Amino acid sequence: MLVMRRLGYQCPPNYNPGDFFINTLAIVPGAEEECRNRVARICYAFKVSEDGRAMEKEVELCSDEASKASPSDMEDTNRNEMAFKYKASWFAQFRAVVARSWTANLREPFVIKLRLFGTVVFCEELPIFLREHQSRMYRTDVYFIGKTVAEIPFFILSPILFTAIAYYMIGLNESFERFLVCNVIMVIVANVSCSFGYMISCMASTIAMALAIGPPFVIPVMMFGGFFLNNDSVPVYFLWLKYISWFYYGNEALMINQWEDVRKIDCGRTVGCPPNGDAVLDSLNFDKARIPQPLFLLLADFLTNLGVLVQNNKTRDLMLLLVLMAAFRFIAFLALYVRAYRRK
Repeated sequence: MLVMRRLGYQCPPNYNPGDFFINTLAIVPGAEEECRNRVARICYAFKVSEDGRAMEKEVELCSDEASKASPSDMEDTNRNEMAFKYKASWFAQFRAVVARSWTANLREPFVIKLRLFGTVVFCEELPIFLREHQSRMYRTDVYFIGKTVAEIPFFILSPILFTAIAYYMIGLNESFERFLVCNVIMVIVANVSCSFGYMISCMASTIAMALAIGPPFVIPVMMFGGFFLNNDSVPVYFLWLKYISWFYYGNEALMINQWEDVRKIDCGRTVGCPPNGDAVLDSLNFDKARIPQPLFLLLADFLTNLGVLVQNNKTRDLMLLLVLMAAFRFIAFLALYVRAYRRK
């Protein structure tokens, strides 16, 4: 910095020194000769400076020591480097990644707004991750867990804020307990969607690719989630799509939470109005009673044996949403790990 200042290249106040160095030393198309002369002048000034001479002596000293080292010493050095692959402990890496990710999230609120609709965080930061991981700055699991932990508050507060504003404006069940349950369901569904976004972004190499392959996966599970097609109208050969749809489990849980134990619906003179909440659930082919599907029968029995009682479909829906969230995040981690492993 001192050498460049002496040559008249002063970094402006409140300007990133790294950007200033890049702009000063870059070769600009159309002015190659002028840029190369400037770079050569700066390099020569640093070489003859006190810092440049000290660095040159240190390099010569290291070269002499390396040339005198025996092959066994070199093997020991390589073995020690392999033993200490990373520059910090697991928890130190984790704290650094979480702190950096949290700071980046606060500095870029527009990116957070985009991530609420589609999580592409791993796509946009993949080159940075691969470069820093190859430099042994942090492990793959540390990076993945740290990034997801830093974003958890946003994917908890946003659904709660949305539900708090819309719930009573829409006129849903006035019970405060139902309101709290609705918040829990919305938070879980939002985090399952976030986990699916993690999975897609870890599989894709670019944001454009992630946005291209995401909708073909989302649209089928949305179609069989109960919004556009009655639950009982799903063809047998498409049932598997319903059972991996977080829209289906979230929709059913919200419907049961809204209409369960509603004894009477005041419809006035409306024709064809369902008389109670059970009639509404029957018309949608949702059932508040526990009817475990064959695919998840073993899971329900396993959780029951552990002391987690599956009392009704709402409880089952919440548990399976958590299973989907864990599965999506595990697949996302595996995809990211494979990418990092292939880069080695």
